[in-house]
Amino acid sequence: MFRPINIKLALLFFTVMISSCAKNPVSGMPDFVTITEQQEIEMGRAYHKEILKNSKILKNKELNKYYVELGEKIAKASHRPNLDWKFTIIDDPTMNAFATPGGYVYFYRGFTGTF
Repeated sequence: MFRPINIKLALLFFTVMISSCAKNPVSGMPDFVTITEQQEIEMGRAYHKEILKNSKILKNKELNKYYVELGEKIAKASHRPNLDWKFTIIDDPTMNAFATPGGYVYFYRGFTGTF
């Protein structure tokens, strides 16, 4: 039926797969992770550069300060408080927000009530 080498390969594969799983800090369940945290941060940094090229950023010191302070409070209470979070307001009246890997969070001006 099964050769001993096939069983050993299957066990090796299973061991590698289990060791590649990390515990999801939010759900507590095993989570298959394919990239490192540093790779995630680099990916977010690359997206951030593209977003800055393609979006107008709101230049309102008071509003930016408010959203950064609010975001930092939320980030400190998150499952990844040590991540270097970045908060940016995009000058667009749309009510929207999104995040990219590595701790980059974007709000649209429409969220701020500033039209």
